[in-house]
Amino acid sequence: LRSGLAYDPTPIPDSAHRTPRIPSTTRRWLAVGASYQYTPALRFDLSYAHRFVSDRSVNDTDRLGHRLVGTNTSDVNLFGGQVVRSF
Repeated sequence: LRSGLAYDPTPIPDSAHRTPRIPSTTRRWLAVGASYQYTPALRFDLSYAHRFVSDRSVNDTDRLGHRLVGTNTSDVNLFGGQVVRSF
C-alpha cells in the first residue's frame, strides 16, 4: 500500500499573463496505490490519483483586438493498473 501528496504551484503570476492555450494554475495531487504479489513472478498494481485544480481566470486580447475574459475550473481523476511479470 502506498500514498502520496504533491503541490505544484503555477509559474504564471496572474491572469494578464495567462492565455486559453496555457491556462496553467496551481495543482494539488492526492494519490493512493496498492500491489498484490500473486506469485513470486506475478504482481498486480492498482493506483488512483485526484488532481485538485485551482480556479483560473483568463483576461486575454489577441492581435486583432478580440478579448476573452472568463474563469475555468476543472478536476482530474486518474486510474492506473498493471500486471508485472518477472522472470
